[in-house]
Amino acid sequence: GYWLLGPSDVTMVGASGLIFGYLGYLVARGFFAQSLWQAVWQLVLGVAVAVYYQWTLVLLYPSAEVNTMHISWQGHLTGLLSGIFGAIVL
Repeated sequence: GYWLLGPSDVTMVGASGLIFGYLGYLVARGFFAQSLWQAVWQLVLGVAVAVYYQWTLVLLYPSAEVNTMHISWQGHLTGLLSGIFGAIVL
């Protein structure tokens, strides 16, 4: 996703997009569980992880702070959306 949305003259390094993909998968997976117990457990786990990493959610949209730190909001956002898409597909 970053390759499609990110600027072409920038080199991206890091795996935080992958981490956001895992976060999106965990949060969304509970909505597609087969049984009620699985749904509750996966939703609780996803919400707990989201609450723990809530301080990083500022990285999902462009802001002066994110631009100053040279952080790719495109990589984080597309990672999160890819994780949600993976939960839907699986």
